[in-house]
Amino acid sequence: MQVLVVEDSLPLAEAMAEALTHDGHAVWYTGHARRALQWVCEGHFDCATLDFRLGHEDTAAIADLLTKRSVPFFFSTRSDRTELPPRFGCHLILKKPFTVEALLALVNKVGGTLA
Repeated sequence: MQVLVVEDSLPLAEAMAEALTHDGHAVWYTGHARRALQWVCEGHFDCATLDFRLGHEDTAAIADLLTKRSVPFFFSTRSDRTELPPRFGCHLILKKPFTVEALLALVNKVGGTLA
């Protein structure tokens, strides 16, 4: 699968990318909302994981665009569901801190492949 990881902690983003790549996925990662939006506009992803808070920004616009393009995604965040806009209530949350196994299982579930 082609997976988009939007995470502003570079060490965490790199660890996620490494685990996903090792599991056979092609991964694009960034901690910048503008870059992620550009990639979603230009490319094709099978699924995405979004940290909801990126410093002073959030990933709501990215989530809206992924929804419009029917790309499944989940949030990987320390925030709880009450901090997410209600329109994202149906999306899964991978609560930080999480294990590599939990990340891979959720990517494969959301992306529609078997773990």
